[in-house]
Amino acid sequence: MTKQEATSLIEKYLAGQCSEEEKCLIQEAYMSLAKNETTEISSGEIAAIQKFTWESINANTPSKPYGIISKMPIRYLSIAAIALICLAFSLYFYNRKVADNIQENHIIIQPNFNKALLTLSTGESINLDSSKSGIRMDTAHIIYNDGSTIKNVSIGKSNGGNSAPYLFKLSTPNGAQYQATLSDGTKVWLNAASSLTYPATFSGMTRTVRVTGEVYFKIANNQTKPFIVLSKDQEIHVLGTEFNISVFDELNMITTTLVSGSLQVIKTLEKRDDGVEMNSKNNILLKPGEQSILSKDGSFIKHRTNIESVIAWRYGQFRFYDETLESVMNQISRWYNVAVEYQDESLKKETYSAITKRFDKISILLGMLEKTGKAKFDIKNNKIIISKK
Repeated sequence: MTKQEATSLIEKYLAGQCSEEEKCLIQEAYMSLAKNETTEISSGEIAAIQKFTWESINANTPSKPYGIISKMPIRYLSIAAIALICLAFSLYFYNRKVADNIQENHIIIQPNFNKALLTLSTGESINLDSSKSGIRMDTAHIIYNDGSTIKNVSIGKSNGGNSAPYLFKLSTPNGAQYQATLSDGTKVWLNAASSLTYPATFSGMTRTVRVTGEVYFKIANNQTKPFIVLSKDQEIHVLGTEFNISVFDELNMITTTLVSGSLQVIKTLEKRDDGVEMNSKNNILLKPGEQSILSKDGSFIKHRTNIESVIAWRYGQFRFYDETLESVMNQISRWYNVAVEYQDESLKKETYSAITKRFDKISILLGMLEKTGKAKFDIKNNKIIISKK
């Protein structure tokens, strides 16, 4: 990449005209500066570039594309262009050189992408076509998003003659994701190791579903019929909004992140296993950009969060910003379906920042992490072994 090409790329970024791949390259340039790898720039200038660039990444929405970075002084844009040129050559080859040194025992570890199991009320299970992007409900059948039929199941009929609604359970294994459109038009995306239980049609006064793992919702608006998401120890009540919920047992917490609209998160956990009463606060109202955290000990709080990092999985990315290695590896373990072993427990608390695609070989991602931190990664028998360099 020449300086002219790099400058042209930055101009496209400022105008909001970059492709996803081009945006990733710009954002990786930020990460390079964030690690202070450019020695010819003063620390004050690096801090300014970091502030402008990171805020622009977080402001990257259709209504305000890349707006904040446009205030960056010309000198900083020139520095960013130079950093981008260096990144295009050195980061590409260095990361892959490190990746080549991470042994995979001749096994190329990559995620499965689209893969899911659909379980019917009858107990019958259907392995969904991995070449399809998702499923949806029409007037009489469950079908794939492209219109092809999955199973001849009538919608709205009761289960076995009972009054209970016909329920489906959509579940994804480690290393896969899937999408579903419900009967009301609500769109749902499941991350790896997640599940969604939902009725064929929403009858009654509410639209109620149950989730495990990590799920992203884009709720169809219906002011007369609230949408309720049930999970372990928590309920979410909404009318029409977009949000992400993460309910993994190993994390010992439930996080709910609001992207747009508003929602109420209700704590249903009242007592600990030893009988001690929990925090008396049992509901939180979220605004866009806020996240609630319900911990296993009953603490229930909300705070501002980085939405792009939380929902990056929806757009085929990993985005880590000052995340602990333990948190990073939990996500990598689920997505690539590998085990993780720490030879030094202190490494779990090391923090990392990175932006990368979720569909690369695992060695490329680990190579990036190894380049920027204290940890060394080896892969043996589908297990990542982490040690100090």
